[in-house]
Amino acid sequence: MTSSGEQRLELTWFNKDKALIPTETGRYGYTWVDPRDPRYCETRTLVMDEYVEGEQAPKEGGVVYSERADLEPTTDNLLVLGESGDVLEALTRVPELRQKYAGKIKCIYIDPPFNTGEVFGESYEDNLDHSIWLTMMRDRLDHLHKLLASDGSIWVHLDSKENHRMRLLLDAKFGPGNFVSEVLWQKADSGRNDSDRINAAHDTILVYRKSSIWEPNRFPREEADNERFQSPDGDPDPWWDDNPTGPAKSKKRQHPGIYGIQHPVTGEMKYPSPGRGWVFDQSTMLAAMSEYADYRLDDVVDVRDRADRSGLPESKIRGDVRDIVLAEPLESAQGKVAARYAKGNWPIIVLRGKCGQGGGLGRKSYIPTTGRAVTSWWPNSEVDHNRAAKAEIRALFPKGARFETPKPERLLERIIHVATEPGDLVLDCFAGSGTTAAVAHKMGRRWVACELQESNVIRYIKPRLSAVASGQDRGGVSVRERETTERRLKPEVVLPEGITSPGDAWSIESALNRASRNMTAPIDLTDVISKAVRADQRSDEPTLDDSEAAELCRLLAKLPAETVREMDFLPLVKKAVVDQIKTERLPDEVNWRGGGGFQVAHLAPACFDYDPDLGIVTMTEAAQDPALLAASIAAHLRFRLTPEDRHFHGARGAMRLYATRDPLTPEYVTSLVSHLEDGECLTVASTVVLDGAAEALRKARRGSRVVHIPSDLFTVQTKGK
Repeated sequence: MTSSGEQRLELTWFNKDKALIPTETGRYGYTWVDPRDPRYCETRTLVMDEYVEGEQAPKEGGVVYSERADLEPTTDNLLVLGESGDVLEALTRVPELRQKYAGKIKCIYIDPPFNTGEVFGESYEDNLDHSIWLTMMRDRLDHLHKLLASDGSIWVHLDSKENHRMRLLLDAKFGPGNFVSEVLWQKADSGRNDSDRINAAHDTILVYRKSSIWEPNRFPREEADNERFQSPDGDPDPWWDDNPTGPAKSKKRQHPGIYGIQHPVTGEMKYPSPGRGWVFDQSTMLAAMSEYADYRLDDVVDVRDRADRSGLPESKIRGDVRDIVLAEPLESAQGKVAARYAKGNWPIIVLRGKCGQGGGLGRKSYIPTTGRAVTSWWPNSEVDHNRAAKAEIRALFPKGARFETPKPERLLERIIHVATEPGDLVLDCFAGSGTTAAVAHKMGRRWVACELQESNVIRYIKPRLSAVASGQDRGGVSVRERETTERRLKPEVVLPEGITSPGDAWSIESALNRASRNMTAPIDLTDVISKAVRADQRSDEPTLDDSEAAELCRLLAKLPAETVREMDFLPLVKKAVVDQIKTERLPDEVNWRGGGGFQVAHLAPACFDYDPDLGIVTMTEAAQDPALLAASIAAHLRFRLTPEDRHFHGARGAMRLYATRDPLTPEYVTSLVSHLEDGECLTVASTVVLDGAAEALRKARRGSRVVHIPSDLFTVQTKGK
């Protein structure tokens, strides 16, 4: 219960209060430990390896390039080999990395283990106990929340096995109010018959935002999206008849959009449905209705009706909101409506039916200028399917091993488009075959990718991203293959009147191309078609002249698409018509020309170990490396490394850090202090601290301290306590 008495649901599981540490390098194997265990608490930094880069190829003549092909390739990208929990902790806690990434990631896409119980060759084992899976994901979401920008979003890709549990984890970390959607991706392109259960044809992608600041980018509008927009009244801008009302709920007082409007043809008072109000303010509604007839605002208010429609008591109904009623006789108004309809280009509020006789009110809704809204159903016809994803991998690695569970590039292209702009940061801590990073790179986004298994990095991710940078990757979203219906007119072709676009022409041409040679056209169409049907089948010459063929084109363009598809014409007719409307497919569009680069890194080895039976913290062999030990101490104590400094290993404000395995004596301390500037103090971390050293440091420079390695670094539960 909360202090207000509100009950909150909480997901609980076995060992929820415990932490997990990896027990097998490069595999999903974990052991439960106390959250204070040094093996869990140690912050491991990243070791930078090679930098891979490529050059952007110049444009070639005769090739069609998209706007994306002109984006500046990104160079500030990071590929990390290591366990995701430790890598994410490094990004959020190591000062240099925290400054660069914490609160800066615009889009996080993760495709974590689905926990299906399957083993996918050498790629990974997808088989974790539910409690382990929940703890693993909870801890990673903690880090991901810190990394996500306030206007960022996280996309979690799962199937039905753990989807419901992940939703609760995301609610707990990001808040239920920041849930955006469950996107359904149609992953299968055909049904399977080898199962006795209901086959899963889709995956779920849970979408959460960091805060209400986030807004999704819309999809570009396509020609098919605008088919419903027409102009029956001669309006220069196509429109469709939309609902003139919108949500209008208020708990305290009647919404001002709830009132009556008298219809100028039927005389009936029209009201919004309960819970809704007129979409425009009253002055706009009055001006629109006044184009049809004379109107005025009436002071008479039907209090009971408005109370019912508002869902409020009558005491909450406003007396200052009036109805819009006719200011002239109904018969006179009807005459004016007929004249206004005949004039064309009707007002924004439409009277439905012929000359408004339908009795309803509508609203002109124009083609949006902001693109097409994002929906939650993503069919594979738009973003590809699993089989296409595997084909992309085979094309990249024709002689290599097969990655079992890749995701198609078009799927990630859509996610990244909706969630980011060029130059934004994208993160994937379950990189798999590297699809997210590859697509982000080709879309001009910066990226961070992390992968647990070294074999995946070596076989797939690094070669794939190297091919992207060098411009050798021509698959996936590198090139947009035009659809068959994306056409342009052939040279010297002028469309007949009534056919407005190459797409319309192609629709007719393709229907004729599919027509049978032995059927005749349906009767009762026109004399032109009848003449064509009766043509001499033995002639090699067209039986229609140009004007007749053009007329036939116009007739076909006016018919429903299904009717055209079912029509069968003689070959001679087809030739005469097609010559009038010949089109060709648009050339493919190149989106990527190579360029940019990425830093390869790996997770630094652990410098500390712990024996829980003895309660003893020990140092590993890796700690023998002075530079690695200094980096580990700096990361753990939140110091920024200062390789440019001749004397000290790190800095945090005015505090300097020095880490050593040498015995720390009072004389050693005095020597170190002599290199400090005025106002600076010093933290010395040493494996051996001799008597008097700590006191000598405090006296030499106020605010300084000595840290013993490792006993002063960790707070652990020793045996017997």
